[in-house]
Amino acid sequence: MPRKRNRIANVSSASSYTGTRGGEDSNDNMSSSIPTTSSNAEMTSVSRRSKKKSLFFKVVVICFIPLLALVHMFSTNTEKSRVSELVNELTHPSPQEKEIDHSAAYSSNDSPAESKHNGDALVPASAEQQGKRPEKCTHDELLKIRHQLPPELCILNLERDTPYLHQCSLTIATKCPKATWLEEYYQEMQRATLNNPKQFVGISVGCNKGFDAIHTLRMGTYNDQISKADWKVAMESKSGTLHHSVCRQDSASDMFTILPAFQNKSATRPVGEMHCVEPMPKTFDSLEYSSRHLNYNKYGFHVTNAAISKESGIMYFPSNTDENSGVENQGLATCTEEHMSKEDREKKCKPVNVYSLKDFVEQKVQSKGPIHILSIDVEGFDCDVLYGAGKEVLRRVEYLEFEYNWMGSWAKVHLIDVVETLDETGFTCYWAGIDMLWRITDCWQSFYDIHAWSNVACVNRNTVPDLANKMEEKFQASMQKQKPKQWYWQGITGENGVHYPARPVIMMARAKHGKHELMSKDLDKMTQRYFAKKETKKKKHVKGRKKK
Repeated sequence: MPRKRNRIANVSSASSYTGTRGGEDSNDNMSSSIPTTSSNAEMTSVSRRSKKKSLFFKVVVICFIPLLALVHMFSTNTEKSRVSELVNELTHPSPQEKEIDHSAAYSSNDSPAESKHNGDALVPASAEQQGKRPEKCTHDELLKIRHQLPPELCILNLERDTPYLHQCSLTIATKCPKATWLEEYYQEMQRATLNNPKQFVGISVGCNKGFDAIHTLRMGTYNDQISKADWKVAMESKSGTLHHSVCRQDSASDMFTILPAFQNKSATRPVGEMHCVEPMPKTFDSLEYSSRHLNYNKYGFHVTNAAISKESGIMYFPSNTDENSGVENQGLATCTEEHMSKEDREKKCKPVNVYSLKDFVEQKVQSKGPIHILSIDVEGFDCDVLYGAGKEVLRRVEYLEFEYNWMGSWAKVHLIDVVETLDETGFTCYWAGIDMLWRITDCWQSFYDIHAWSNVACVNRNTVPDLANKMEEKFQASMQKQKPKQWYWQGITGENGVHYPARPVIMMARAKHGKHELMSKDLDKMTQRYFAKKETKKKKHVKGRKKK
């Protein structure tokens, strides 16, 4: 502290100098070298003031120095504490940042909650590792969901028997989902596995033009070399302009963001195994050509010309020789005896191998670990794919997407039965919208039994509890929002083909069907498992009226 002491000495010197100077100024005539009585009084007063100032500065310094020491000590301890916290964060990552084991395997003899892969050995999963089952929705929560997914238009479609108009709120809210929760989870996983890459396995059943499968492989392997734009160019170079994508999956701007460490290849990417299963012969040819042309097979992209159903065998699918690749809403039902004769089927359709999902996984999937993402889009036969999976395969699936529909095998299957079967295997299911989720598991409402084209996302709460928690949080956040934006700009297409704003149509349907049993707010009636559709008299065709 020498500098502070020097400052004290300088202050004292200045005070003394001021006193002497005051004495000299008080004796202007300088007639005598001895000061007068008046000058002595002034000198005494100045001296007293100097001493007081000196004492004041000494007291301030004496008190200030310990205070400075305390502040310094506190800041040092705080900094040490912060450093300690940073070290602890680096050496003990939080649960959200912990590595997710891509090499996990599941025993077919154990329930999903009983086993978890750790290295090469199966060890029992602790209670903390098992996902927490969400609580059953309250009456208030069900009413909030109903406010966002109003049943009026679903009832309108039901009464008119016009599901093909896609007016139901379930369709409008979920027909083109944006799974932000899944991308956020893989962004976190990308950072967590930066220095410890694992294997990624995905299956797309009903791959169509392949854009969703390409996006999934890019997301699961953090590979910026996989591009939708390149894929579109390759597909069109083979078969010309692609058929219109309803949900614009071919958009090059919608791509998973890759961290710089993986872009410059300083980090090793996970090994990929992405199966693109497509039964339509012409679409398959374009997929296979594009994969070979871009050399995506080296990244683990596998294309198979096959269909997935409840049982293995042979089925007929449209050859589409006179149409562009990627035609949607065509599949197994197109070539059935109900739609064409045997002669036409031989001309316009081709036989395709059919696997149950269980057989496909056993014969085609090399990895014996988890199936990270399973996506199903088979134009109304999604429930057949699920029923053909078996519990052994479903236990391995971490994330599942499928379509609910009014046609195909869904026409005779209730969604609640499928959701409860998945629940027994450890899945929690939600209606999947654009950055919004509405839980179905333990939040069932009777109007969900009205079959309508919509999308469902399910998560295995036992194998990926972090993703399960993220999706449940998204559901809770969704209930606090207003109606989905689609209600306000998309509108409704009427039976006559005219486009109407959504709100007036909802109000009209509410006025017409407000007393319908599915509109009841009684908890027991709201949550009935099944809705018994009443037979309605078929309307006679009137001249000038559009046929259904």
